[in-house]
Amino acid sequence: MRAIAEAVLAVLQNDGFQKLTVLQGQTQSFSFTVGGGQQFISVVTGWPGSDVVATLVAPSGRRFTRQ
Repeated sequence: MRAIAEAVLAVLQNDGFQKLTVLQGQTQSFSFTVGGGQQFISVVTGWPGSDVVATLVAPSGRRFTRQ
């Protein structure tokens, strides 16, 4: 059972997503490239009990905010 639990945890921890820890009052920047031909990306943020403000900036300089 322990081996199964460790295998499950390893998969959950290595899910292919970049994870950043941001503490209250901190700002974190993360840059990545979306390959040509991609029709969409998915960005997920969460901070239970709080509000997360995110802005995406395209190579053209266009800014995408929650508005």
